This record gives sequence, structure tokens and C-alpha cells, in this order.
Amino acid sequence: MTHTHSNRIIILLTVASALAPLTVNAAVTFTGISAGDASTNSAVVWTRAQDGTAPANLTLQVATDPANLDKSPLNKTGLSTDASKDYTLKVALSGLQSGTVYYYQLVSATNEKSAIGKFKTAIDPATSAAVRFAFSGDMDGLMRPYALASTIPAQNFDFFVNLGDVIYENASNAGATDGKPGVNNSPSVTLSGTVPAPSATGATIAQLFTDYSKKYREQFQAVNAGGQNSLQTFYAAQGNYTLYDNHELGNRQYINGGAPAGGPVGDMPSGAGVDARIDSNDVNTSGTFINKTLGFQTLQQVYLNYQPIADRGVVNTPQDPRMNGTKQQFMAQAWGKNALFFNTDARSYRDIRIKTAANADETTAPRANNPKRTMLGVTQLALLEQALFNAQKYWHCLEVCNNVRSY
Repeated sequence: MTHTHSNRIIILLTVASALAPLTVNAAVTFTGISAGDASTNSAVVWTRAQDGTAPANLTLQVATDPANLDKSPLNKTGLSTDASKDYTLKVALSGLQSGTVYYYQLVSATNEKSAIGKFKTAIDPATSAAVRFAFSGDMDGLMRPYALASTIPAQNFDFFVNLGDVIYENASNAGATDGKPGVNNSPSVTLSGTVPAPSATGATIAQLFTDYSKKYREQFQAVNAGGQNSLQTFYAAQGNYTLYDNHELGNRQYINGGAPAGGPVGDMPSGAGVDARIDSNDVNTSGTFINKTLGFQTLQQVYLNYQPIADRGVVNTPQDPRMNGTKQQFMAQAWGKNALFFNTDARSYRDIRIKTAANADETTAPRANNPKRTMLGVTQLALLEQALFNAQKYWHCLEVCNNVRSY
């Protein structure tokens, strides 16, 4: 398939001992759990949890046997969800064994427990082994609660690839008068301007963060009381690799990260983009890029808050200003001797959309005929090509070496 804060002040008061202390322990609630970006010896575990309206203090338990979660040396204590990231938490695990199934659970200071999740580390590249995986995408809220998602755990996948559009920014209900519970009444987010024309109006940073965070939360919530919690079980069933696409970025100007930034939008100095219908700059030479704007970066961060994606730092390519200083989301991971998974970033660096005044339906010509246009960006494309070349050499070497040993 193909395919946005609160500051907390804590004041500690000491009062006379004759006064009884006031202690209120609100129950910790877990929105969901997930794991992903597994390598042969690492993975990332994600959760969203709140202690009432405050961040939750947590322990992460990780073990190869779900019966021994509370005794594992891999466990991590002193963790806390982050209010500035909508009460989400990501924990990077290292020192794991390759090709191994791990179970995990989050436990609060007051012993509330999340569900138990599962992931598998990547198989050693020198090992010949079968790999069982699946892929899909386009999680439109109109499809909630995603009934088929409850069948995923039984598939026992090594990993799942989510091809993007993990949320949709548009309305996910038939209208506020449809008679359904309030959780199902999900209006469209505040838009960041019109497409394809530039706009000096549109969503503010706060609106982008708030509206899009809500859309991600909804993917873990039931539509009707007592019903399936949408994708909760799906995300916990196996390790995941995740891409983003146009809907995570609002399906507006931010979807073309390599296009010119344009003028102000909302409360931001740039990000309105340029009018794709009349701008003749197929390949951006303006010196500014959508991917460097506050709006793009806010939506990208909300996406990263909610996905079990490893922090790979920023790209250091001074010779390529389109990519330099951006967050790296592309990677490659071998799964045994016979499979190599590539995760590319097809939004952060792509040129302006194809639409022109004479091409209202956004078909191929004339822009798609320009050989200098890019979807991945020059540097990412070169890295992908080199990785494919290295893989070809590696597997050729294994084949030759194995044949030599067989004589």
C-alpha cells in the first residue's frame, strides 16, 4: 500500500509535624507499548503513561522468559515519561543477543503494569535463517478500531514494517451528531495552510503539537466502551520498523522536505512553502528548505515521540545543505544471511510536488521527466546505493567462501 506543553513547577512545603501529610496517588495509566528498530544487539522500547495528570515513574523489565521479567539483569529503573513529549518514553536497550525473542513490561512505582510486549533481535548476518515479516500502512482513523489487528499476535512475526501514514490528520468520524461516543468524534487537525498555494495563516506550533499528538493517542483507544483498543495489541505483538509519509506531516507543504521554505505560516517565520503550480524550480536552489522549518520539525518530533524509533542523531553533510543538520531516519539492517532491510526517508528531502498549472491532476509530465529531481536526496540515495553494493559483495563473498570450504 502507499501511500502536533506544559511547564510544571513543583513546590515542596514543610509543615508542622502535627499536620497529617496529604498523599494522593493517582493510578498510572498506560496508553500503549511498542518496541522497534531492532539490530542484532539492540532495540528501542516505547510507552505512553501518566500518573493522573503527571508523568509516570517507571521500571522497564526485559527478559527472554516472560515468567522472569521481575528478575532480569536487563531491567532499567528510574525512568519517567516526559510531559514535553506528551507523556511518552523511549528506552534504548543494548547488549542483547542476536536472533533472540525478548519480552518486556513497564511497571509503575505503585505497581501498575502495562501489557507484556514482545520483540526479536535481528539474526546474525552470517546465519542462514528464515525471516517471517509483514508490512502494511495507511492507518486511517475511519477504519478504527482495526478489527484485523487483533489477529496479528498469532502470526508470530519476526518484525513488522509500517509503511507510513500511521495516523491521518483528517476527520475520523461521520460528524459530531452521529450518535457515537465522544472518543470517536475526532475532527480534522488545525491545518498548516492550503495546498498548493503558500499561506501566511495556518496552525501554530502549539496547535500542531496538540492536534497531532491526539491523533496518535487515538490509535490506542477504543471506539466504543469495552471495545478493542484499536492498535494496542498490534503494536505490542512484535518488533516494528516505521516509516513516515504525507499524513504524519499534515498532507500540506511539509510533505516536501526538500522544497523551498517560503514565507511565514501560523506563528512561524517560514514554512508556507511556494506555489507548486507556478514555481518553476523543480530542484530547490533557494537555499532554504521545508525540513528546516519549525512546523516540519514539530510534526516530525510528534511522530518520533510516538514511534519506537532509535535516536540516530543528525546528519553531518556540510556539502549537502538539504540534509545537513536533519534528523537521520534512514538505516539498513541485515536479518541473517539472506535478507537485508532498508528503511528510507522519502519525505524529508524530496523536491517540490509534481503538480503544475498545466498538470492539475499531478500526473507524471513534465516535472517527473526532470532527471535532477529527487525523492531521497543526493546523499541518502548515494548511501542506499553503496549499501546495496556492499551487500552484493558480502553475499558474493559468503557464497565463494562456502563453495571453497565445500571442496
